[in-house]
Amino acid sequence: TDPDTRQTAAWALGKIGSDNPQVLQALTEALKDTDTQTRQWAAWALGKIGSDNPQVLLALTEALKDTDPDTRQTAAWALAEIMPDNPQALRALTEALNSPDKYLQN
Repeated sequence: TDPDTRQTAAWALGKIGSDNPQVLQALTEALKDTDTQTRQWAAWALGKIGSDNPQVLLALTEALKDTDPDTRQTAAWALAEIMPDNPQALRALTEALNSPDKYLQN
């Protein structure tokens, strides 16, 4: 229940880099956490793992609409990490660049 614990868990999963389906599911669920920093760390971890799993891509694309600007920016970074190997990530990033959101344009 502690936000610091959830943040650390997301960070650790990103450092480990496992693309285990349970890890990916936990991180995509963490993108909806009530704590903004947990959402940011989950997006970062997914970018570090670099999975082109369709559920991960969908979750990161949805995170581009997060209420927190830093989470949106981290989701865009994560998609950029995945982008070289995935046209869906490229499409989501292209749309983000055309957005008026300055956090997504950087």
